[in-house]
Amino acid sequence: MNNKLESEALLAQARLGAIVESSEDAIVAKTLDGVITSWNEAAAKIFGYSAQEAIGQHITLIIPDDRRSEEDLIIGKIRAGERVHHFETVRRHKSGAAIDLSVTVSPIRGPDGRIIGASKIARDISDKKREAVRRQALMRLTDEIRDVEDADEIAFLAARLLGETLKVSRAGYGVIDTLNETITIERDWNAPGIKSLAGVLHFRNYGSYIENLKQGETVVFADAETDPRTAATADALKAISAQSVVNMPVTERGRFVALLYLNHETAREWPEEELAFVREVAERTRTATERARVTAELRALNAQLEERVSAALAEQRILADILESTDAFVQVADMDLNWLAINRAGSEEFSRIFGVTPKVGDNMLAVLSHIPEQQAAVRAVWRRALDGEAFTEVSEFGAPDREPRHYEMKFNPLYDETGRQIGAYQFVFDVTERIRDQVRLHEAEEQLRQAQKMEAVGHLTGGVAHDFNNMLAVVSGSLELLDRRTAVDDPRAKALISSALEASKRAGNLTRRLLAFSRQQPLKPEVTDPNRLVAGMSDLFRHSLGADVQLETVLSGGVWRIHVDQNQLESVLLNLAVNARDAMEGGGRLTIETQNAHLDKRYVARELGITPGQYVMIGVTDTGSGMAPDVLAKAFDPFFTTKEVGKGTGLGLSQVYGFIKQSGGHTKIYSEVGHGTSVKIYLPRYMGDAVDGGDADRLAVLPNNDGRELILVVDDEDLVLQFSATALADLGYRVLEAGNAQGALATLLDRPDVDLLFTDIVMPEMNGRKLVDLAREKRPDLPVIYTTGYTRNAVVHNGILDNDVELIGKPFTLEELALRVRDVLDRAALKRR
Repeated sequence: MNNKLESEALLAQARLGAIVESSEDAIVAKTLDGVITSWNEAAAKIFGYSAQEAIGQHITLIIPDDRRSEEDLIIGKIRAGERVHHFETVRRHKSGAAIDLSVTVSPIRGPDGRIIGASKIARDISDKKREAVRRQALMRLTDEIRDVEDADEIAFLAARLLGETLKVSRAGYGVIDTLNETITIERDWNAPGIKSLAGVLHFRNYGSYIENLKQGETVVFADAETDPRTAATADALKAISAQSVVNMPVTERGRFVALLYLNHETAREWPEEELAFVREVAERTRTATERARVTAELRALNAQLEERVSAALAEQRILADILESTDAFVQVADMDLNWLAINRAGSEEFSRIFGVTPKVGDNMLAVLSHIPEQQAAVRAVWRRALDGEAFTEVSEFGAPDREPRHYEMKFNPLYDETGRQIGAYQFVFDVTERIRDQVRLHEAEEQLRQAQKMEAVGHLTGGVAHDFNNMLAVVSGSLELLDRRTAVDDPRAKALISSALEASKRAGNLTRRLLAFSRQQPLKPEVTDPNRLVAGMSDLFRHSLGADVQLETVLSGGVWRIHVDQNQLESVLLNLAVNARDAMEGGGRLTIETQNAHLDKRYVARELGITPGQYVMIGVTDTGSGMAPDVLAKAFDPFFTTKEVGKGTGLGLSQVYGFIKQSGGHTKIYSEVGHGTSVKIYLPRYMGDAVDGGDADRLAVLPNNDGRELILVVDDEDLVLQFSATALADLGYRVLEAGNAQGALATLLDRPDVDLLFTDIVMPEMNGRKLVDLAREKRPDLPVIYTTGYTRNAVVHNGILDNDVELIGKPFTLEELALRVRDVLDRAALKRR
């Protein structure tokens, strides 16, 4: 018998090892002295050391500069029995390369409960970090080239940024002669030890890919020796440190005019995200160099104008030829703002802006008399030039019935041959798209920062809720057990216990809101008719809003079904309604509406983390005080509130945000001070078949048990384990206890008469779900109830509770525990019949 048990235990341990080996995260165990005791395949892949090289050794992966502070932090917390959750750090690969990681460290306890080591779970987040680096690089490029007027300097700055960001051997920018099939490189960026390619190169000396470039195609090869276009010239490419290459053509007006290129001295792959980054840099470089080229031409034109324009503009014809040779909008005016010259581009642009076609001799202010505001703006900006000032300014112009556009205007005074000022001239560039790109980039950066902040706070609140729920489960459960043991004729004790239980209940509601915000609450979605749900809540809304608030529901016909946790959605809508009521002092109107919506690619491009497609919109609109922009920007932040102390937790809208995100949806707030607020939530349309809802509510009556059924309770928190065991025993069950998953497996092998497994999910070394999977290999019909402070995705995936999973969240009441255990045992008994 002992041999059999030992064999089965070894088999269970082997299966556990297989699970660890299949993980994509590095899972490593060490003694407190740093000696490695386990090392899975993912660890070997991430760090480069095989298990044979690592186990039994003291391998230090921490970068030397960080070693002391980081080791002190981790070891100090582990010795205190604490976990270190998801901290980001950098480690060294065996090759010496740096790896960005997210690491969780947990203490390992021996059989006697003492801490004997630490287990680490490490996830490679290098791709995420590289994306952030590329985004920051684009922002830096925009800043560096914004005011640079030398095209060669712009090209070099872009090349240097690409080379340093992507860590390649060389990056450069060259002008193309398609007839002679050459590239002229003025200056390039080279890594240490790499020679410059400055000069003229013939493409045919390095392969046949010039044909692809002429077609506007980007040429990419990871290894010159294996690419058919370069195999015959691979030695020539390697001789110039270009065994791996990206050549990205730059076009102007459909013509192949320049090339942005990257070279690497050894074979190298070019992931799509890197190529997208290169394309973005190429486009920004092309725009900036074109601007610099035009600026240089205009500078030359300025010199020609000052030389050729006389007091009477006798050489008008020559001036006109010069003006018509540029795409810039050019105007010349006398001291009274009568046009002395205007080129064709300028005339067309002026007409497009103001709806009036100007001609030489007209007075600028007279032709704008029909739009006084624009006339005043033109007078003000020209006045500075007529007062002798040379300057550059970006302004917005446009008639009221036309789309306004942004223009970069360069003004200079105009003098005759005696030095007397006789007017001014202006060069104008339409920079509307550049301004819009900058605005879009700024909005995207703000959204990214907000998303990262919300994600970080979500991780924090999830961890806090887990530990708090464990403690709260013991407090509230012990109070209930105490209440059952307190005599009815002791009203003072009963009242004190009741007050404490009510406070525990409120604390539990607080942690549920924290879990909702951090998107770690288990959801039970079902197919839902939004119109029926809103209509069914009408009485509840009216009761909550009071007589001073007029409720109006606008339910569109044919609204699509959604797949959502109805209880949570009802809580969200009630939350929004109560917020709206509080914003309408003295009363007002609350409108709740439903309608189908389609979020297209243009809309989702402005919002992070949304998929285009069909949604159902539920809107809650009030006529209250509204929110200022600075308040609106923080509306979803947890613990942010504008209410007085004691009148709000600041978790209402953050709960809405978390639930809608976890349900695959999107939330948008529109508000204006003094004009009310509209909160619109978008939930994805459900495309499948309808399914029946959940079980009907059960009577809250504690069942009687005869003491025959045996329950195994598993929890790594001693206080929670003691309370759960005591509560179940108090309910009339026989109880066995286990402080970890390994102990539970051993008990199940020894005690086949266990009727129910009641296990925590979040435990060190092996979580509750893996415990159940191993247990059911021997006992497929074993009934299981999970319990947890939060789920960590063990039995919840994409926010949805797995099928056939029974879960009771901490803290739970004695009544909830009694009903759930009895229900699961009774259904298991029915299946066995």
